[in-house]
Amino acid sequence: MLITSALPLFDSIENGFTNAIINLCDCFGNISSPNSIEIRVKYPGSYAADRMTRKGDLHKLGTVSCSLENNTLVLNAYICYNFNDRMSIDNATLFDPTIFFACMHQVKDVLSDHNLIGVHISITSFIKFGIESSVILSILTHVANNVPYNLIVTV
Repeated sequence: MLITSALPLFDSIENGFTNAIINLCDCFGNISSPNSIEIRVKYPGSYAADRMTRKGDLHKLGTVSCSLENNTLVLNAYICYNFNDRMSIDNATLFDPTIFFACMHQVKDVLSDHNLIGVHISITSFIKFGIESSVILSILTHVANNVPYNLIVTV
């Protein structure tokens, strides 16, 4: 189920609305979210989890790594090879919904392992891809209808 929220990502956590968040990452450990500096400060374990993977490894595409800190589960979802690939950005091929969908299916297992039924993602995480909000919401609605957990989206 897709749940939309007007609460910013960190307010959702601080107010107990959610206790799991998704970081959209590339295979080099870059994060797409404008919240990346705040995530790095509040959840350094998510970066430690990422550093345990090989930088630039194509095998990370469609997978997740995670850390549990301050009662918050942070999932790094590896949804593209390189956020700084100018050619992919210019050709609008940076984002592949199939890879995103694969990550979201892995999220299901991680949430289940932690007895959680929902995860929060910020729509601003998709800013790097230059996709319109309505298209992002359409993709997220499709994903939410096909996974057995709540996908909470800050809009």
